[in-house]
Amino acid sequence: MKIIIIGAGPGGYETALLAARRGVEVLLIESGNLGGTCLNEGCIPTKAFCKNAEVLDGLKDAETFGVTGLSYDFDFKAVTARKNAVVEQLRGGVESLMGHKLITIVRGKASFKDQHTVIVGEEEYSADYIIIATGSVSASLPVPGADLPGILTSREILDIEEVPQRLCVIGGGVIGLEFASIFRSFGSEVTVLEYCKDILPRFDTDLAKRLKQSLGKRGIEINTQAQVTGIEESEGVYRVAFTRKGKEEVVEADKVLMAVGRRANVGSLNLADAGIEFTPRGIVVNDFMQTNVPHIYAVGDINGKMMLAHAATFQGIV
Repeated sequence: MKIIIIGAGPGGYETALLAARRGVEVLLIESGNLGGTCLNEGCIPTKAFCKNAEVLDGLKDAETFGVTGLSYDFDFKAVTARKNAVVEQLRGGVESLMGHKLITIVRGKASFKDQHTVIVGEEEYSADYIIIATGSVSASLPVPGADLPGILTSREILDIEEVPQRLCVIGGGVIGLEFASIFRSFGSEVTVLEYCKDILPRFDTDLAKRLKQSLGKRGIEINTQAQVTGIEESEGVYRVAFTRKGKEEVVEADKVLMAVGRRANVGSLNLADAGIEFTPRGIVVNDFMQTNVPHIYAVGDINGKMMLAHAATFQGIV
């Protein structure tokens, strides 16, 4: 038996390793770095930034704990270098695990030719079973200026070269608030624009209100019920227009982070030619992660069930 797995994030590489340990031959296809969004441009590099923010916050409060006379500089290039080193070390670990004799890695973008065959470049590969684990991509608002150069996604903000003096975060969900908190600790003036009545719209409202108070005390300006209507740029300054309670307002910023969620990466797979049912939310699967084509499965962000790395891992086990 042979399995093709498309995508080497947690849903893909951990499933490949489990299958190989059970004696199944695996062909693992990946167009980018092994480890997926979480390792390369999500949880891991973001948590590296969080650690730096935590250290800075501790230094600011040092006198409260009897540590006086501190003098220090903040080197953002060193922060980025540490983040990159953490990611590279962990990526090396994943690549080492994928050295199993039953796992073959193919580099490139895959698309379906038919229900048993995928194409990568000019090569064709067939298998008894296929698992799709191609993850998700950052979503964007359909407003004028959203595609301006310099409008950052969660991937690009991890690679900026200096801390912006003013940062506007569009979206008050987990991704937007995490970066808002980090860059406030780094010294940015941060404004958050959230369309819904509360931040963290899908979370417990008491928790969201308490967090909003906490972030506000740290100097983060949070505007809820704010509908962004457009973005303009002039001489490096971004003007983000929004309406709030019927009133038009504008936030000026040096950088803008678009953090309005993620969407399933269904665009490049040629799913229709394989007869696989999907919607804008993702590939439709049952409780066994099985698509409408019985020998094709979809795990992780691509099925839209629960966009978390650990969910992808456990769906792969299923």
